[in-house]
Amino acid sequence: MLQQKVQRDEWTYKHCSLMIDGMSIRKHIDWDAKNSQMVGFVNLGSGPVENDAVEAREVIVILAVGLQGHWKVPLGYFLVDGISAEIQSQLLLTAISSLHQICIRVTSIVMDGHPTNQRMANILGGNLNPDNTRSTFQHPSNPELNVYIFFDACHLLKNFRGALHSLQQLQEETIGTAKWSDIKRLEELQRNEGLRAANKLTKKHIEFTNQKMNVKLAVQVLSNSVAKSLQFASSVCEDFGSCQGTINLVAMVDRMFDIFNSRTPAAKGFKHPINARNFESFESFLLSTSSVLLNLKDMAGQKVCHGKRKICIIGFLCNIQSLLGLAREMILSNPPALKYLLTYKLSQDHLELLFSVIRRYGGWNNNPSAVQFSNAYRSLLGHVGVSGTIDGNTSCVPQDITSIL
Repeated sequence: MLQQKVQRDEWTYKHCSLMIDGMSIRKHIDWDAKNSQMVGFVNLGSGPVENDAVEAREVIVILAVGLQGHWKVPLGYFLVDGISAEIQSQLLLTAISSLHQICIRVTSIVMDGHPTNQRMANILGGNLNPDNTRSTFQHPSNPELNVYIFFDACHLLKNFRGALHSLQQLQEETIGTAKWSDIKRLEELQRNEGLRAANKLTKKHIEFTNQKMNVKLAVQVLSNSVAKSLQFASSVCEDFGSCQGTINLVAMVDRMFDIFNSRTPAAKGFKHPINARNFESFESFLLSTSSVLLNLKDMAGQKVCHGKRKICIIGFLCNIQSLLGLAREMILSNPPALKYLLTYKLSQDHLELLFSVIRRYGGWNNNPSAVQFSNAYRSLLGHVGVSGTIDGNTSCVPQDITSIL
């Protein structure tokens, strides 16, 4: 099917990004009468299930998302009971090579910051050492091509919010000292006064432990509206006189997230997709941001990029390097492969929404068995339309019109 679409419209289907993530399933063995086999054991698609096979507790899905047009295609799923970085890297390389055979180039891979994914990035040929970051690896079918490594920006933003909350303060020479207590005091001031300074801060944003997976809460904390509110508070309240470092850090992270979440060419400012006209200004901002992130320190003076909370720093450093490299190759080339790059195409939201659709298939099943997952997956490939939801294990809502082929 995908090969036929490429032949009819090569421009739309020529470049894509691959996403990989896992979804928990219920351990349960079912009899598949159609294929005359037991379903629910670990299965990587390499042949018949062996007698000593283990029950699967997770399904790994690989999804292709087009950089042009509005399409995404699930390429396959694998039933696992945990998976190593080595096996996961082989699955990705196989998918990249298979797409290359039908004239689709995989320009990038997208994943979350799980330790297995970090190890996989190094196995593929990247280097996540913050002092010597390499965010690319060779295309398995054409060594002259690069594949760029991206970490999901939403996951990184949640990790960054968690780092600021856990470490309480982050400091760097050019921006000053950012304190979680400044954001907490702003929320308390607004709650006590019964007024909000044009931001969304509430108590649940400060005490987010029970909702730490909620992306919206992290975005609203590290937002430009919070930075502006702190700026206003510092001008009228003596208690906020030393919060300039927090203002600088929050505003910087907000702009960086906007760059990695562009969804429409009609947007303005940092939400506008990267193109030939704004590349230099975006590059300048991202390089300065990269320098700040690399030199962020905790209260003890230790660099965050070398501590326990390093993934949010390393992930953004990798993303900045990958985005600039991908933009140079796709937009600044002659002739350009793309007029602009919508970075929302590099978000795992597309995969999270697919999981949401599968959970909703046939009603609502937050923890499907392997055979239930398989039935829902096959129906999606048959283009059975089931809308996603914000309930269950995902806080994602559709941000564009990218549809499953």
